Amino acid sequence: MFLLNEGFGVNDVIVLFLFLAGIVLAGFLGTLFFKRTKFSDFILLMLLGLFIGPVFNLLGTDAVVFLRSITPFFAAFALAILLFEGGLRLNFYHVLKELPRTALFTLLVFVVSVVLIATILLLFGWNFLVALMVGAILGGTSSAIIVPMIQKASVSEETKTLLTLESSITDALCVIVTIALAQIILSQNIQFQVVLQGLVMAFSIAAVIGAIVGLFWIKLLRDESETKKYQYILSLAMLFLVYAITEYVGGNGAFSALVFGLVLGNAKEITKMLRMRSYAVALGITQFQSEISLFVRTFFFVYLGIIFVLTGFDWMILVIAVFVTFGILFARMLSVQALLRYAKNLVKDQKAIFSAMPRGLAAAVLATYPLTIGLTRGINVEQIVQLSFLVILFSNVAASLGIFHFEKEAKRLEEQKKVDKKIRAYSKRMDEMKI
Repeated sequence: MFLLNEGFGVNDVIVLFLFLAGIVLAGFLGTLFFKRTKFSDFILLMLLGLFIGPVFNLLGTDAVVFLRSITPFFAAFALAILLFEGGLRLNFYHVLKELPRTALFTLLVFVVSVVLIATILLLFGWNFLVALMVGAILGGTSSAIIVPMIQKASVSEETKTLLTLESSITDALCVIVTIALAQIILSQNIQFQVVLQGLVMAFSIAAVIGAIVGLFWIKLLRDESETKKYQYILSLAMLFLVYAITEYVGGNGAFSALVFGLVLGNAKEITKMLRMRSYAVALGITQFQSEISLFVRTFFFVYLGIIFVLTGFDWMILVIAVFVTFGILFARMLSVQALLRYAKNLVKDQKAIFSAMPRGLAAAVLATYPLTIGLTRGINVEQIVQLSFLVILFSNVAASLGIFHFEKEAKRLEEQKKVDKKIRAYSKRMDEMKI
């Protein structure tokens, strides 16, 4: 028998355990659902969260308020875990090949998205700088959604690399540009050079720290036998250390997590390239990371639904959110078409690349940033929050439908290839019999 704190009863423990068990089972069933139907389980998990939170309030108001208050912390945790796994799965040489093209594509998507979103908001009477800031908030895809979504999709390794890198870069772009624009609105002092320097510094610092710590950790795992007993939990501790150090010195923690995972996942190739004694990360790290990611990914989407705000709903915001979502789709379409002119090898995956546009927790966190810094004069923060949550929902629905259509088409083409192969084999046998 254990002691319970005052105000915390046995029923609370039971509810917590049922909730945690339900999260894991929902994630597993969602994975099976996607495998069988090719329809994304993300929307179903978000709907589950909506029913648990704002619709039926099953957790209680205090619990939901608490969950909303820890959004920045959970967002950082989810990004670190999911991008670390994404890095583990990436091919080092594919990253080197795709990085220049991905950087240009990412910048194009972000700029076009921000411009179109800001234009739409201006047409609805919003302030110019506020419209630009909201454009930055909603201008990038969510790596916490893209990484698991694209890992399950039937796309090439080049496409997986492109979309993983894009989503991790746009997370940083959204954060840096949003904060810069908020500070400009607050001080009325425009310094674009500072924004550019901030972007370059954030990615440079993240890449250097992620790579150096990754190489250091490979050496320890290889040379110290004691680390092998606890290699995964120690690697997780190093991941959080990398994230924390990078953020502390002004870098982007999420990108450093991706680089750290990339170095560990490609340890054999990198040690060979640097003429170090060869070492390959144990398969157990990758397998256990996949299990942890299943829980984090599932909780992430349920969490998004739980913290969704339905009270005091402004129906005009719903209309604006629809237009903004279409603006995001149009920006994505233009950018993908520009990409495919110079990347013919990605043409077969163009529907998947186009569909990889959902917004996530980064947008939800940034939507509350103006309130955090006291930027409330002449700005309706509640409208920004409501708009952001609706665009998150709509963009995830659009992405799920797009991936569903892509997977159905990919399955049909695969079955057609099998039929054609059988026909060719049969024709060959018939020709041999004639001879």
